[in-house]
Amino acid sequence: MIAAGVLCVDRVVPTVSITSPAAGGVSGTITIAASAADNDQIASVQFKIDGANLGSPVTSAPYQVSYNTTGLVNGGHTIQAVATDREGNSSTTSVGITIGNVPVVSMTAPANGSNVAGVITLSANVTGYGSGISVQFYRDGSPVGSALTSGPYQMNYDTRADVNGTHTFSVTATDAQSNSSSASVSVTYHNNPVATITSPAAGNVVGVITVSASVTQYGSGCTVQFRQQGSNIGSAQSGGSGNYSMSYDTHSMVNGNHTIDVVVTDIQGNQTVSAGVVVTVKNTPTVTWTSPGGGTLAGTQTFSANVTGYGTGITVQFQVDGTNIGPSFTSGPYSFSYDTHGVANGNHTFRVIATDAQGNQTIVSQVNNVQNVPAINFYAPGNGATINGNVQLGSYVTQYGASVTVWFYIDGGYIGGSSGGTGYYASNVYDTHYLGVGWHTITCIAQDNSGNQTRVDYSAYVNNAVPGAQWIYLGNLMSWYDGDDQGSGPGWYSMRDNPSDYDGRWNSLCHNSISWWDQRGQGAGAVPAIGLPNNPDPTHYQMRMQFYCGWFEYGSDHNHVYGWGWVNGYGEVQWADNHGGWGDTIYNVNNGDYCYVMRWASDWGWNNCYMQDMRIYVDFVIRGGYGS
Repeated sequence: MIAAGVLCVDRVVPTVSITSPAAGGVSGTITIAASAADNDQIASVQFKIDGANLGSPVTSAPYQVSYNTTGLVNGGHTIQAVATDREGNSSTTSVGITIGNVPVVSMTAPANGSNVAGVITLSANVTGYGSGISVQFYRDGSPVGSALTSGPYQMNYDTRADVNGTHTFSVTATDAQSNSSSASVSVTYHNNPVATITSPAAGNVVGVITVSASVTQYGSGCTVQFRQQGSNIGSAQSGGSGNYSMSYDTHSMVNGNHTIDVVVTDIQGNQTVSAGVVVTVKNTPTVTWTSPGGGTLAGTQTFSANVTGYGTGITVQFQVDGTNIGPSFTSGPYSFSYDTHGVANGNHTFRVIATDAQGNQTIVSQVNNVQNVPAINFYAPGNGATINGNVQLGSYVTQYGASVTVWFYIDGGYIGGSSGGTGYYASNVYDTHYLGVGWHTITCIAQDNSGNQTRVDYSAYVNNAVPGAQWIYLGNLMSWYDGDDQGSGPGWYSMRDNPSDYDGRWNSLCHNSISWWDQRGQGAGAVPAIGLPNNPDPTHYQMRMQFYCGWFEYGSDHNHVYGWGWVNGYGEVQWADNHGGWGDTIYNVNNGDYCYVMRWASDWGWNNCYMQDMRIYVDFVIRGGYGS
């Protein structure tokens, strides 16, 4: 106890100890606390780090402050607490700490959950508390590029190096004291495939072409579909990156401009349509001969072809030797009849030309040998005609070679012909009397220089009429004794016209001593002789004559009586006594010959005898060598 009035000086220092943090590692915001005591009273406690005051002194318990260690560089540091009493006595205590604040890092690009494609920027904000920093980006745990040691912390990354889908990008910042921290984001790749048509090139195409494309895809697989004018061609092909191709028949397209492209779709649904290649399809029509075939042609033929056009229209024209034949077709069937007689015999080039509306054309040709037989266009006499006398056969012949020879025949017998070109031909004049009455075959044969032959057979009726037979009436011849013989005995006696009234009446044509012979063509004042009928055709027929006496009677006195018929010296026929009827036949009589009849009595006297109904029968017979 200090006596009153005694001045005492306090020399006792306070006691102080740091209760927080403990010695060792710290980070972030920490509480620095101390416990202080004094024999009098603690006036204040001042906290310090590395000798620098941390704020103002704390003047009352609890003696503590908060401190963000990020204000210091990571590493060892000393925390002090200085306790001071009212008399100014102070004491200091300290504790060593090691600050280990990890860097603060965040991904600023790409955004978490975003869709990305192509080249992207990876960037991060990093705050480090060490004496150095290293920032490393990662993709799905694999480093991307080199670590960055200074800002800005960013780099480019081509996502096409990876497969489309979900990927994680992260960043790790590490200081020199090995303190590190990381941040990450998740993104989805949507890289569309890259496709380029490599064939065909722009321009004209025909027939079957190769359509190909180069494809780069970023998914886990893809399908490749070629198209023309937006419509699929062929089947879709599956695979990955690489070259794709197919064969395509452009005949399935209408001639003209068309755009060919390719659509590539990966498994993740990312799709690309390539740039189109414009081609001009110029397919010529397809033409196939169907008729006629190769070889020799004759007459009317069917010309036809199968034609397929690939344009917007078609015309089809047939030709022979460059000259159009038949119609110009604009639609099928492409067929017509053609008469090959329109060209001369020989080889000819037949063509079918198909041209579409775009001017694409196909010509198909073949050589045929035309060999038409001559045509016998008409003939005279016609079939079934009746002919007689001299005839001349005729035909109009059209020939298609260089020349023609025409022959005429009757019943196989040649009757003339000639050679030449197209025109009228005639046989020699032919005498049909050489043929019998009836039907006969007439033949006309025409053969050209190449041996092509036509034959026409037809019938004609030969009807050469034999001149008709006829009777020539000579009358009746009779006599009796009435001095007309002048008492001279046997001799010629006269003619009476009518035996029924011979008694008491003389024929006015008769007079004494003139016989019928005299009366019929002999002597002055004679009655004209009876001429034979004309022979209308003495060349082919001879006239035949027979005398006829209807009744021949000798006299009552048994006088022998004879009758003679004469034909101008050609011959005679005799009737004796009571032999009437037909006499002998006389041939080869001709027009202009005369006929006579005589009666002769072998004795004179009263003779009641006569020849009644004396006639000449004339007919005609065919001369030798003729048939009608």
